[in-house]
Amino acid sequence: MLQQFSTDFVLVEGMKSEKIPKILCAKEMSEIEQLQNEYVFAISGIIANQCSQINTQPVFHYKRDIEKLADLVEEKALLL
Repeated sequence: MLQQFSTDFVLVEGMKSEKIPKILCAKEMSEIEQLQNEYVFAISGIIANQCSQINTQPVFHYKRDIEKLADLVEEKALLL
């Protein structure tokens, strides 16, 4: 299906158990503690109103940090 589109990236919501690069969107720390794994390369969501980094993971605010997040997605994306 992806061959029908001319695109650089495909963002997929959900698929928590898949072994693919992920941005973890969280409201609170308990979600991060539950869902963080080696495939998470960034964190975003409401949690970004409280902090800019959790352990070594950058936390991106959807308004302030969108360019930085886009650059990181480009760096971490899988080639199609």
